[in-house]
Amino acid sequence: MRTRICPVCGGECKPDQNGEYVCGCCGNTLEGEYAPVTRMSASADDGERVFDVAKNAVVELKCSFGTKACSGSGYMITDDGYCVTNTHVVTDSATYAAARGVTAKIAGESVAATVIALGDDRGGRGRGIDLALIRLARVPRGAQKVTMGDFKDVRNGQTVYVVGNSLGMGTCITKGIVSDRQRLIEGDVLLMTDCAINPGNSGGPMFDSSARVIGTIVSGIDNAEGMNFAIPVDDVKTFLRKAGLRF
Repeated sequence: MRTRICPVCGGECKPDQNGEYVCGCCGNTLEGEYAPVTRMSASADDGERVFDVAKNAVVELKCSFGTKACSGSGYMITDDGYCVTNTHVVTDSATYAAARGVTAKIAGESVAATVIALGDDRGGRGRGIDLALIRLARVPRGAQKVTMGDFKDVRNGQTVYVVGNSLGMGTCITKGIVSDRQRLIEGDVLLMTDCAINPGNSGGPMFDSSARVIGTIVSGIDNAEGMNFAIPVDDVKTFLRKAGLRF
């Protein structure tokens, strides 16, 4: 069966009995194979649906470094408790050593976690990608893994959602658009968004309207309103493969 990509949400369109292509995600209808007949805008309920999917997959992190501590976000990618976050969330900014104690809260329950692999041994300031792989000591009941998207489907201007532990005050959701899918920042090609992002969001997921992860939050620019960045999902997949993870 032939399929088409929906120009509204990026979902998969399949032909119905009338020969029209209908998106299984947002309901947008394509006439024949190309031209959109009804361009449905993103539903007002998309954010609610994304949060319902994300709330038991997003991880609130607390990391201790002796007398220091920090908070961040992450997301579970396998049923057995492997999670993605940033290197700079789980390493000491002075020594670049991995946190001695990591506590992860997911699906309303706090559990211990262990740092498995670092993509950047300089705390996010060079020498690799600012990603880390951690593993939960056990998977709480109700915890769910995310669905990973494909970066080729990401388009400038599409609606996106960021879910994470903003300011270390607990999980919340913000909404925005892709401002630039490929923005060069200090030698790295990152996804740029205008979503509201704060300290504590680092390492958390960016979702499309179909609740698929398209990036991992990594940074913003100080004093620059509405300029925040995520590591594209394809780079996340490459990091995970190098770390020896199958997902």
